[in-house]
Amino acid sequence: MVAATMIAATTTGQTRQNQELTFSGGAGLSTLTYTPVLGAQKNKFGGNISIGYNYLFSEQMGIGTGLELSFFNAEMTCNQYNDNYTATDIDGDTFDFRSTVTDYKEKQNATYLNIPLMYHYRTTGKNIFYANAGAKIGIPLSGKYKTSGATIRNSGYYSEDNYEYTDQEFMGFGTFTNRDTDKGLNYKVVFFLSAEAGLKWPLTDELSLYTGAYIDYGLNDIRKDVASERLVAYNTASPRDFTTNSVFTSRNKNNEALTGNVKPLAAGIKITLAYTLGGKKKKPQSMAKAALSPVPDEHTEQTRKEAEEEATRREAEIKRLSEQLAEQQEKERQQQQLAAGIEDALTILRQPVSGYETNQVTPMPEQQQELDKKIILLQQYPEWTIICEGHTCDLGGKNTNENIALKRAEAVRDYMVEHAISKDRITVISKGESEPLVPNTDEGNRRENRRVVIIVVK
Repeated sequence: MVAATMIAATTTGQTRQNQELTFSGGAGLSTLTYTPVLGAQKNKFGGNISIGYNYLFSEQMGIGTGLELSFFNAEMTCNQYNDNYTATDIDGDTFDFRSTVTDYKEKQNATYLNIPLMYHYRTTGKNIFYANAGAKIGIPLSGKYKTSGATIRNSGYYSEDNYEYTDQEFMGFGTFTNRDTDKGLNYKVVFFLSAEAGLKWPLTDELSLYTGAYIDYGLNDIRKDVASERLVAYNTASPRDFTTNSVFTSRNKNNEALTGNVKPLAAGIKITLAYTLGGKKKKPQSMAKAALSPVPDEHTEQTRKEAEEEATRREAEIKRLSEQLAEQQEKERQQQQLAAGIEDALTILRQPVSGYETNQVTPMPEQQQELDKKIILLQQYPEWTIICEGHTCDLGGKNTNENIALKRAEAVRDYMVEHAISKDRITVISKGESEPLVPNTDEGNRRENRRVVIIVVK
């Protein structure tokens, strides 16, 4: 399934970021929990490695599965254990086989292939938090137990002889050391409740690193051969070769199992490298390569065409929006330039044409130069209309000054009309001496007050 998805994501050439292929490694407490009838159990460390696949329904939620190889270890120690039961010797006689085991140590391990089904959630933004929760089914691959360091004292009590044999090694009786055992164990399928949480660190467009903590809690007893043997088992065929069995499969003289339920438990730190499938758009295949490629079926071809059409539509929409934005920005820039140009034009038009001599009404060359600047602006803005206001200083009578001021305004109008400004756009009025620009205290001020002012009406 994972391989098929990777091929589909590669051949379509589309940008798909809702699938992840993950490679993980975890380490920490990874043990087999149980309560021994004798001695004490000790948790041990282990770990796991896995390959996984995440499918995201949205940017934040999805499901994940894969394959995980997990390693569990535990240890049990016991200072002393006594057992006795009826056995049969090589001659067919029954006797009471008695064992005393001291300084007993047994290590157990299990290897499982786990298949998870996890709900995946993660946040968005700069700091990405993620969490996985769900279940796993564990398939046993191997199991083993190893005993070491024990001293075993065996004896046989024959009731017919009313005698206990304690040092006949050929019969398996006596004190034995260095009888270490290394054998396999059979386990059942296990079901886990699992959870994981931590942080996601994007490395590139395609690669991410997950760092977090995990826990796998086994729900059922994994012992397959419960209480089927004795811890020290007499071997009738070869008494010297008595065997030491695991506490997982042994029972005591009361026919009770030597341990309670055995359940796997793991908790630790996990690091995951995630590869986003289809993170970058693939380059089109050459004609030669395309000819060698398998012919896609009708459904795949239709999906590819739909994806290509959708990509084309998206590119066209992005282009249209970009052009629209550029056009809007250009209009705004032109409007700003136009507004700035209008303000500059109004400033020039409003500057008075001054410097008239007493009783002068016709513009002189220096005054014509000022009017030429204004005429050019009026030609640029043909929609504007203006008022020409004529002004004088305080020399002369009121009626005379009003008449001279009017003639000055009319002379300016006539000059503009001669230079292609429509007469209909110009209104002339006289202010006489009523609105001096500066006090008429000397000839310099009076010369400034003798002027024509252009007022833009628009």
